[in-house]
Amino acid sequence: MDLLQFSYFDVIAKYENISRAAQELHVSQPSLSSSLIRLEGELGYRLFDRQGKKLCLNEQGRQFWKNTKQILQLIAEIRLPVPANKRSGKISIAFQNHDESFFKTVCEFRKVYPEIQLYLYQSTLSEPFAVNAFDFLLSTSQHSFPCKMESFLLGKKNWFAVVPKNFDWPSCSELPVERLQTKDFCFLRDSHGNLEDAYRLCLESHFIPRSVITTNSPMYKRLLLAQGELYGFIPSGWYPSYRELEAVRLIPLKMEREAIEIRLYWNNSPPLSPAAEKFLSFVYGKSSNKSG
Repeated sequence: MDLLQFSYFDVIAKYENISRAAQELHVSQPSLSSSLIRLEGELGYRLFDRQGKKLCLNEQGRQFWKNTKQILQLIAEIRLPVPANKRSGKISIAFQNHDESFFKTVCEFRKVYPEIQLYLYQSTLSEPFAVNAFDFLLSTSQHSFPCKMESFLLGKKNWFAVVPKNFDWPSCSELPVERLQTKDFCFLRDSHGNLEDAYRLCLESHFIPRSVITTNSPMYKRLLLAQGELYGFIPSGWYPSYRELEAVRLIPLKMEREAIEIRLYWNNSPPLSPAAEKFLSFVYGKSSNKSG
């Protein structure tokens, strides 16, 4: 499997048509068809459903296309020349979890080091190339990596219930999850069809929540919950983004299990770049100031 196969597949997937893809790529249709067949053979599964000469991306094809776009984007950024006045490097950070405090630290770092380019990505840690593709990974202590990773504790992942304004419960008291078992929920769903971690909070409390709306967008989830009609859960890292919503209340959840650690991960092999070293030092400094 090589980069050319990824590039060819990206265009074929865009058009779902060998002829149109061949015209854009300026290659022959037989060559393009052979490349696709060879790619599917190496993967061990079909990427398209075929109906005569018509191609239609199947579920595996759509997921592989998403991965392909990420790979091609990373390659493009690696090849991107750095302007002469921007020679101080770049940093890439993958977010599997959002933490408002850490995000603020990233923005503050940019103000101090405006010459360093920042690339932020959302939740790509499930991909096999992710560990070596990014300088830093924001994840939880539950995540397992294929190699030894250094890490730094940023905080704990607690949970809040997002409920309508008129929900009857004292704001200062923790809310047992089972008190919401008859409510209508909004949950996030990833590209594999899996519901967010918060869904398991309900299962652990021995009930299946009534999920009336699912979305793959955190922004849409916030907009939906902001209407004050549905119920949902957010990790503590999202609290600042929700607390100003007028139609909802945020109530801490009563948890039977310990809070999960949120950590910043990085791989020291090869060693971090000077720009990444500056960022790590900056994060350490911000943490020391908070502790002090």
